[in-house]
Amino acid sequence: MIELLTARTVLPITADEAKKHLVIEPAFVADDTYIESLIHVATSFFEKETGRVVMQSTHSYTLNNAQKVINIPRFKITSISSVVFISEDGTEVPATDYFSRLSVSPAVVVIRDSPPEKTILTKVTFVAGVATANLVPDVTKHAIKFLVAHLYENREVYTDKAAGAKPLPFSLAALIAQQTITRYV
Repeated sequence: MIELLTARTVLPITADEAKKHLVIEPAFVADDTYIESLIHVATSFFEKETGRVVMQSTHSYTLNNAQKVINIPRFKITSISSVVFISEDGTEVPATDYFSRLSVSPAVVVIRDSPPEKTILTKVTFVAGVATANLVPDVTKHAIKFLVAHLYENREVYTDKAAGAKPLPFSLAALIAQQTITRYV
C-alpha cells in the first residue's frame, strides 16, 4: 500500500498558464481559486493514471512480510528516506544495509539486512517528483492543461444538452498513455 505522507506544495502549472490554455483573460480573476483546485485534481488524476509523481512529495510503501527486494510502483523517485521492518507488536527496526536503483522504473530497493523474527511488514519511505515546475516535462504539463480544460468546460456529471457530457478527449488520453508506467505484478 502506498500512502501519501507529505503532499506537494508546488503545482506543475500556474493558474495563469491554465487560463492561457483556456483562453481566459488574465485580468479575469473570479475563477482563479476554482482553476487552482482543478489543477490539483488534474495533477492527482494524472499521477493515479500514470503511476508518476509529478511534484515533490513524500510517500511510504508498505508490504506484507519481510521483503529483501522491493519494486516501488512510482516514478520519479528521487531518494529513499528509510527502510524499516515492522514486527507483530508494532516495533519498527530500521534496515541499515540496503541499496537502491532509482533511475529505473519501477525503482528497486535491495535490503541486505536480515529481518528480525516475527516481521509482518516492510515499509519504505521515499521522496518522489520534481521540486520546481520548470522541471516538469512539457508532455506532462500539456496533459494536465487538457484535463483542467475538460473539467472546466464540463462542470456537471449530467447535462441536459443534446450531446451530453463529453468523454475525455483523445489528445489527453494519448498523452496519459504515453506517460503511463507499466506495472509488473
